[in-house]
Amino acid sequence: MRLKRAATPVEKEEIRTPAKRRGPQVFPRCAPGENTRAQSARMRSMKNSFTASLERIVQKNADEFLAFALGRMPAFVTGSSSLGGQPAVFCYHDIDPERFEAQLRRLAEEGYATLDCEGLDERAGSSVRGAKDVALTFDDGTWTFYTFVFPLLERYDVRATLFVIAGLVPEDDSVYPNLEDVWEGRASAADLEARGRAQPLCTWRELEAMHASGRVDIQSHSMTHSRVPTSSRVIDFFFPGFPVETYGNVNIPLPAGDDPRAPLRALPRGAPIFESASRMAAIPRFVENAEPVNALARHVEEAGGDRFFERSGWRSELGRLWSGSAGRQPGRFESDAEMEKTILWELSESKRLLEERLPGKTVTHFCYPWFQGSATSDRLAGRAGYRAVHYGIALPRDDDGAHALPRRIQRISEEYQCRLPGRERTSLLEIALERIGGSLRRFRGPK
Repeated sequence: MRLKRAATPVEKEEIRTPAKRRGPQVFPRCAPGENTRAQSARMRSMKNSFTASLERIVQKNADEFLAFALGRMPAFVTGSSSLGGQPAVFCYHDIDPERFEAQLRRLAEEGYATLDCEGLDERAGSSVRGAKDVALTFDDGTWTFYTFVFPLLERYDVRATLFVIAGLVPEDDSVYPNLEDVWEGRASAADLEARGRAQPLCTWRELEAMHASGRVDIQSHSMTHSRVPTSSRVIDFFFPGFPVETYGNVNIPLPAGDDPRAPLRALPRGAPIFESASRMAAIPRFVENAEPVNALARHVEEAGGDRFFERSGWRSELGRLWSGSAGRQPGRFESDAEMEKTILWELSESKRLLEERLPGKTVTHFCYPWFQGSATSDRLAGRAGYRAVHYGIALPRDDDGAHALPRRIQRISEEYQCRLPGRERTSLLEIALERIGGSLRRFRGPK
């Protein structure tokens, strides 16, 4: 679909940038008059938080660093004056509406066309000289898509693909306002922010409306967006303010006893957080024994609950208790058959549910949570009826050098959209500095 340039700007009323919602701030600032012991505990916590934040930044960007080093970034990112005949596929999560509109305006001015998944399928295996095609893909289906993205897609006559977590989509018949309501004077910016607090994900009602518009291609992002423990190595313990997503606690690895088809991902204070990966990474799940976990939770409760975490060295204390109580058999690993059964269910059931709820829909593309897929998951995706699977910048390397359906699609961060050939290309240095600044702002939290 060829982009049309809008005649008017988005701003009829100031819309504040929606922050990615990650639950309570982990380490709040010291309150005036706080006692020395509590202040010391907070300072230790802030140090741990800063270290953890640096680790997350490195982990999040490791694949990108490697892609630059090995020459696997799309050529236009590193300076080519064309797309090389292939569509550029961009990945978003939450968005800043002003930034997103600026991107759409530039695409229109430079004559780019947008493709949905059907368009990507049509272009598969072919190279069109001089083509200026892009695909805009959005993961998770958070409230910002219906609130900001959908109205802007309509204004600029653009298509996009939305990968939703089918098992977490809320049954909510409420009619929430979006940016179009602000433009028409029916709602305020504050009303939009209130919606984000009330309902962090797009509802079935909203998905059905966007599907009916023909502008949004809704595809699968799994049923539960689960992480699973992959070893008995403990990397932390659950504490008050542990950073979790507001939708479904998706950052918490599945604990033993949780239903993998309807996970609560609820942990008691003091429970161990194990090394983990996406369920779709196809690494056998470690299933911990319940009694050592319960022993840690009892210890925390008997030591004062939340006050326990004001102690110096509480992590070391819990670590010693875990080592002593878990012994040499802290749990077991699932079998390969168990693992594949669960992965196939995530693939098949999400496809079935989306096709059931969206009239006339055929789901053929799957997007891996956290960009973590595998050759095993690819094989199972093909078995479930998918034609393509979406990764991040890193794609698996097959030992035999061959790969059949489903087709693997490389996606890059939307930050690199400003590197598309055309006028006013942003330098890579500017992109890097903006990313570093954003990470520091997220760590500092609100003033």
